[in-house]
Amino acid sequence: MIKNYFKIALRTLQKYKSYAIINIFGLAIGLASAILILLFVQDELSYDKHHKKADQIHRITLTGRIMADDLNVALSSYPIGPTLKEEFPAVENAVRIQPQEKSVIRIEDRKYIEDHLLFADSTIFDVFTMPMLKGSQKKALAEPNKVVLTESTARRYFGSADVLGKTIEWADRNRKLEVSGVIKDCPETSHFKYDLLVSFVSTERAESQLWVSNNVYTYLLLQEGVAAESVEEQFPGIVEKYVGPQLEQVMGLTIDEFYESGNQWGYHLQPLTKIYLHSDLNNEIGETGNINNVYFFSIIAIFLILIASINFMNLATAKSTNRAKEVGIRKVTGSRRKQLIFQFLTEAMLISFIALIVASLFVELALPYFNSLADKSLSINYFDQPQILIVLILIGLIVGLLAGSYPAFYLSAFNPVAVLKGKLSKGSKNSRLRGVLVVFQFIITIVLFISTIIVTRQMNYVNDKDLGFKKEHMLVVNRVSALGNNQEAFRQEILKNPKIKQASYSQGVPGTIRSNTAFYAEGHTAQESMIMDVTATDCYFDDAYKIEMASGRFFSEDYSTDSLGVLVNQAAARKLGFENAVGKKLMLVQGDGSDIDFKILGVVKDFNYKSLHSSIKPLVMIYANNRYTHLSVQVNPDQIDKTLSYVENKWSQFVKETPFNYSFLENDWAAKYRQEKKASIIFKIFSLLAIAISCLGLFGLASFMAEQRTKEIGVRKVFGASVPKILQILSKEVIILMIISTVIAWPVGYYFMNQWLQGFAYRIDMSLLPFFIASFVTFSIALLTISYRAYSAAVVNPAESLRDE
Repeated sequence: MIKNYFKIALRTLQKYKSYAIINIFGLAIGLASAILILLFVQDELSYDKHHKKADQIHRITLTGRIMADDLNVALSSYPIGPTLKEEFPAVENAVRIQPQEKSVIRIEDRKYIEDHLLFADSTIFDVFTMPMLKGSQKKALAEPNKVVLTESTARRYFGSADVLGKTIEWADRNRKLEVSGVIKDCPETSHFKYDLLVSFVSTERAESQLWVSNNVYTYLLLQEGVAAESVEEQFPGIVEKYVGPQLEQVMGLTIDEFYESGNQWGYHLQPLTKIYLHSDLNNEIGETGNINNVYFFSIIAIFLILIASINFMNLATAKSTNRAKEVGIRKVTGSRRKQLIFQFLTEAMLISFIALIVASLFVELALPYFNSLADKSLSINYFDQPQILIVLILIGLIVGLLAGSYPAFYLSAFNPVAVLKGKLSKGSKNSRLRGVLVVFQFIITIVLFISTIIVTRQMNYVNDKDLGFKKEHMLVVNRVSALGNNQEAFRQEILKNPKIKQASYSQGVPGTIRSNTAFYAEGHTAQESMIMDVTATDCYFDDAYKIEMASGRFFSEDYSTDSLGVLVNQAAARKLGFENAVGKKLMLVQGDGSDIDFKILGVVKDFNYKSLHSSIKPLVMIYANNRYTHLSVQVNPDQIDKTLSYVENKWSQFVKETPFNYSFLENDWAAKYRQEKKASIIFKIFSLLAIAISCLGLFGLASFMAEQRTKEIGVRKVFGASVPKILQILSKEVIILMIISTVIAWPVGYYFMNQWLQGFAYRIDMSLLPFFIASFVTFSIALLTISYRAYSAAVVNPAESLRDE
C-alpha cells in the first residue's frame, strides 16, 4: 500500500513538473537558509558548555555607584577569590585570571607577539575543563615562573608537543618561564581565549589584600547543588568586613556613611554559560555576542521555513480544482478519506525530503562563504554527528506535515457527487485561506526588509558620525615602552618622512582608553570624589587627532611647566560643576592622604573616545613623560605601504628585542561593531532570500490563477478588454493583500528595531521612510511577478483559450 502511495506521488510530481520544481526549490532555499542560521545559533548557544562543571561555575562581577558614577564591571579584586574559598564552604574552588595583551615571547632568535597570554591560578584546571596532554595539573602552575602552553603553541614554538622543561623568555618582563605543561587548544566557543597560561604566583600582586582595586577576573566553582543566590546573600557581609575599612581609609567614610550618601558596592555571581550572550558589563575579558541576534536569527530561520511552506500550501490549494475529479473518482471507487489524506501527505513528504536533499547540497556549497561572513568555523558532519541527521529528518517531517496538512485535509473533503457533476467552484472556497497565507508571507517579508534598512542605516551612521577626532589614516604603534628614554628621539626621526604629518604618544588611544580613578574638585573633599576616566598624552595629541578646544589651551612642549596640569573634556567640566573650568584645581585621590593637586589648563570638546554603544563619559587627560604605551602616527594616504615600511625600519634601528607591532585605528574602530556588521550583512542576505522564495511562490500561484481563469480572460478579450485592464483585474487581489500586510507589518517591524537600537547610545531616529521603502519594494517585486504571468495569459489569442477547457 505504502509503495503505491509513493508511485502515485511520483506520477503526480511528473505530471505537474512546474508545480514540483517551484515547491522543491522554494523549500530547498528556505531549508538551506534555516539550516545555516540554526548552525550559527547552535554555535552561539554552545559557548563555555564544553566545561564538565559549567553549571557550577560563576564569575564574580562588581556593581557599584560612587558619587553618582555607576560602576558595572566584569572585574573583581585580587583577594576576593581566595577569601571566599577559605570562608564559604559552598565555594569548592576559585581561580583568578588576568590577561596580558601583546606579550613578546622570545625563543632563541625568534620572537612572537602573543595576544592570548593569561596569568592564572593553579586551580584553573580544577575549575575549568582544560585537558592536560603533558605535565601535572596540580603542579603545572603552582610555582612562580611556570608556563603552560596549548598544543598548537608548543608546536609553533618548538615543532613538537613534547616540551616539558624547555624555557621561553617573556621579553616584556625580562623573565624566563619554564614550560610545565601542555594542554589542548582553546575551544572556539570559549568566552576567554588562551595560548599561554603563566602561574599567577609569578605576579607581584598574587598576595595583594587590596579590595578597592579591581583588576582580575575571578571565577568560583560552587559545590554541586548550591544555588548562586544563597552565596550572593552573604556578599554584603564580605563588603562590610573587607571593603568597608579600605573605603573609609580612601574616602573618610564608614561603610554605613558610604551607603547613606547614595553610594553602592555589591558583588554578584554571573553564570559561566550566560557570559558570552547575556553579559553587558564594562571591561569584558573577550568579545561577547548578543542574545538579541540569536533571537532575531532564530525568528528569521522560522520565517524562511514558514514562507516556503506557505508557498507549498498556496500552490496546493490553488490547483485543487485540477485534482478535484481525481478525488471524486477515488472516493466513488471506494477510497476512504484517511487514505486520501495519507496520499496527499505522502506527496508533501516526498517533496519535503527531496527539498531537504537539495538543501543539504546548497548548505555544503554555501557553508565556506557563510563561515567567512559570520567569522565562524561551522561544519556539518552528517554521519559523525547522528543528532544532526535526526534533526534534519525531523525538519523534513515537520515541514512536510506543515506544508501538506491543509491541502491534504482540504482536498480529501471534496464531495464526489458535486465534483463529478462539475459543481465545484474554482478557487472560491479556498481563496480566503490563500489570502491569509499570502498576507502572512508579505508581513514576514516586509518586516525583514524594514529590519535590513534600519540596521544598514544605523551601521552607516556609526561609520559616518563625527566622533570629534580624526581616525582616518592613523597608524598606531603598540608597545612603545620598549623605546625607553628614546621615545622622543624615535618620534623626531620618523617625522623626517614628509608622508608623516604628526606623531603623538599616549597611554591608550581612542577605543582603548579604559583606566579610571577618583578625583575631586577644589572646594570639595576626598569624600566627595568622583570616578572619571583618565588617560595620559603628550603635547601633540590634539594636533594628531584634530581634537578641538572648548576653552583654555592644550599641553605645551615645556613639560616642566605643565607636568601638574590636566585637561578635562566638557562632560567632566559639567560633572565637576565648573562653568569655567580653566584655572581650577582638580585633586587626584591617592588613598593615603597625599592627594595630588592638578591645575586645569583647558577643556577639550567632547569626543567619542569609546564606541557609540556608550555615551561620552567624563575624561581627564594627564601630561606624562616617557610613560606611554602607544604612538599615533598621522600618515598621508598616498603610499601608505612605503610609509609603514619606513616606520618599521626606524623601529628596528631603535629597538632590537621587541618586534614592531602596529594597527590602523580605523580598522580597530570598525572591529568594535563587528557583531552588528555581521548581523547587518546576514539580515540583508536572508531578507533577499525570503523575498526570492516569496516571489517564487507568487509566480507559481499567479500561474495557476491565470490557468484557472483562462476562459474568463478569453471572454473578456472578446468583449473588448485591453491587456492593461486584464492585468488590473488579476492584480487587484494582490494590491488589497499588500495593504493589509503593510498595516500589520509596520508596528511589528518598529517594535523589533526599536529593541535592537537600544544597544547604541547614539542611534538614528526611526522615520517612516524605511517603512515606505520596504512596503514599496516588496509590493513592486510582488506586482511584477504577478504581472509577468498575468501578461503571458492576457496576450494569448482568445480563440486558443476558448477552444477547450
